[in-house]
Amino acid sequence: MGILARFGDIMRANINDLLTGAENKNAEKLLNQYLRDAREDYAQVRNETASVMAEETAAKRRLDELNDQMARYERYAQAAVQSGNDADALKFLEAKGQLQAKKEDAETAYAQAQVNSEHMRQMTKKLLADIQEAESKIGELKAKLRIAESKEKMQQLTEKIGGKSALGNFDSLADNIQKRIDAADAKEALDAEFAGDRELDDLEKKYAGTDGGPSAQSELEVLKARMGMTPAAGTASSDAAAQLAAMKAQMGATEPAGSTPPTFRCNQCGWTPADPAAPPKFCPQCGNIFDDEDRI
Repeated sequence: MGILARFGDIMRANINDLLTGAENKNAEKLLNQYLRDAREDYAQVRNETASVMAEETAAKRRLDELNDQMARYERYAQAAVQSGNDADALKFLEAKGQLQAKKEDAETAYAQAQVNSEHMRQMTKKLLADIQEAESKIGELKAKLRIAESKEKMQQLTEKIGGKSALGNFDSLADNIQKRIDAADAKEALDAEFAGDRELDDLEKKYAGTDGGPSAQSELEVLKARMGMTPAAGTASSDAAAQLAAMKAQMGATEPAGSTPPTFRCNQCGWTPADPAAPPKFCPQCGNIFDDEDRI
């Protein structure tokens, strides 16, 4: 009856202990192995149960045979008594008495066979129920394991996209690029500001080397023009010439006698002043500085 001891060990192994460890990655393998072992043991236990049940049947049959034989001996004894043959009746009763001890042994064997058979039937039912429960729960366990694996993959993907991948660093990279653009724009604006200052300095240097101001003769002509006095005899100046000389004197520019006054036109946008010979310092259209390059 070694199978009974093995079966007891199987019954003491609580399948719920395995199912409780569902978070264990080997839980599914453990359950599958448990089911394989349980099915093999179930087949052996079922065969042993059938054997024990057969022993119960045999014990019952042996007891029934003894009861039948003893009943026959008693009937034979009664028949012998009715026939007036007490000696024969006594022999049948003695034989019946000898069978009584065997009957007691048969009853004991049959009672034990009944207990063993019932025990095996209950254990077989219990093992089958455990196997069916395990088969049902292992499906749930597999589903839980799949969900856990999916969650783990989603968590890994979230961590990868969140801050450890190129996409996760996109905002930081964009900020750095924008900072570089802003720095370049600031440098360009600063260079433009300094360039304007340098242009003005260059312009000041250009005119700083000229004469310190109009000559005394030019100032005298301007003064006479303002007083409405006519130029001295022998001069070929006209009123227009006097006005032009006065204008040039105001601008601090002198012109060699007998030369034609220069005229100007903006070489950038083509703007021509009302008086081409007396342009402003800067072109009102484009801001160009009138210099020798703007002479016509």
